[in-house]
Amino acid sequence: VGIQTNNFDSEFLIYPNPATNKLFITSNNGLKIETVNIYNQFGQIVLKRNEIRENIDISTLVQGIYIIEVTSDKLKVREKLKIEK
Repeated sequence: VGIQTNNFDSEFLIYPNPATNKLFITSNNGLKIETVNIYNQFGQIVLKRNEIRENIDISTLVQGIYIIEVTSDKLKVREKLKIEK
């Protein structure tokens, strides 16, 4: 059994988007978030977090468009993330 990848109907709520300093991620169906990766426009990981508790500090990231990847034990979701300063 592989990990399902879904780019359209997210099982996770990622807010606010656009974001400035903090990012919140919640599961719509109780899935435990294992990892969060944020990629820049070149596909490089610029932020990686394991086991998200309350929020993610993104204050070190510069303004721009990123891809955020949220992984649980059953699902992997990628969405566009805009950071504004």
